[in-house]
Amino acid sequence: MTDKLHNNFFVTTFSDKGVMTDLITQLLPEVAIQIEIESLELDSTSYVDEQLNDLYSDIVYSCKGKNGNSLKVALLFEHKSNPAAYPRFQLLDYILGIWRQNLKNKEKLTFVIPVIFYHGKTQWKYRDLFDYFDKITEAQKAYIPNFKYHLIDLTQYSDEKILSLKTSFLINSLIAFKHKNDSDYVRKHGDRIYYKIEIYSDSDYKQLFIKTLTAYIMASSKMDAQEILEMVETLEKSRQGTVKSTLENLIDLGKQEGLKQGLEQGLEQGLEQGTKRGDERKSIYVAIDSFEMGFEIAIIHRLSKVAIVVLELLKANIDSEFKVETKRNSLATALIQHFEYLNTRDIMEFCQMKKEEVEILKENLKSE
Repeated sequence: MTDKLHNNFFVTTFSDKGVMTDLITQLLPEVAIQIEIESLELDSTSYVDEQLNDLYSDIVYSCKGKNGNSLKVALLFEHKSNPAAYPRFQLLDYILGIWRQNLKNKEKLTFVIPVIFYHGKTQWKYRDLFDYFDKITEAQKAYIPNFKYHLIDLTQYSDEKILSLKTSFLINSLIAFKHKNDSDYVRKHGDRIYYKIEIYSDSDYKQLFIKTLTAYIMASSKMDAQEILEMVETLEKSRQGTVKSTLENLIDLGKQEGLKQGLEQGLEQGLEQGTKRGDERKSIYVAIDSFEMGFEIAIIHRLSKVAIVVLELLKANIDSEFKVETKRNSLATALIQHFEYLNTRDIMEFCQMKKEEVEILKENLKSE
């Protein structure tokens, strides 16, 4: 299973303010007492640079501290199945990256609280930066930039501990991450994976979460649709309906190979790859699929890398079913300006416009 699919489930889960609030209040009490929890606001920017890209993904929330200062809580998702050898070095690079961004934008330095979310196989050993040095003296410690980070190590959480948390999607997410790749566990403990799923408030996010959770379980456990359906049928009747209908909507049982390919490609579902035009078309299709699944723009921006201004125009056209000419023209203009390799046929397709309309628009843009 690719890191990308783990990462997409992580992004979908913790980009929801409610889930992040539950994570902080229940698993990070030291953080919770420092911030105004209601002030949490998702920051759509990723501060992970190329050097850290193979190790971490991040979800960042801006908020207010109890003393009124502005700060960021950065939840860093550990990609590897075994703990990083020198996590403090990478965290220091990460924090410095945020501060460099502050300086570049001529902003005040942002206080950062780093949190590592680890769902690997072996226990994480928390060490101070002092511990990396041999025979360090107390006087010498003053020269070392030691700092604190918070750790959520799922190897240290039993199922019973997770299930005892306040009922929310956080429980289902932690169980799914803890038991990734374990098909036997999924077959035996569907009641834990879908724990109390039926009592959550009925909402678009509920449907989105169940769909994403089911796709993640199917891909990580390498179980086919029929096996997942058999597991669902062992659930309580009140739970079955919600999950079963979502599963049946998620896949066509006769196209399981297509589903697996789609999951591995992060909702890209077999779109052409290798050319720059293909990559641009693919990113737009990812955005369209994500809108249909109910993702918020901030999440879609993370998954598709499409500019937010383009996503906002795309969403406006989808909502109006492409019936408003001015909205179609605005979207077409944005696609032409932001995508170098899309051709006239592509613009016609994505904006539901006629060929002559696109060509006139292109000519007008050239003359400006």
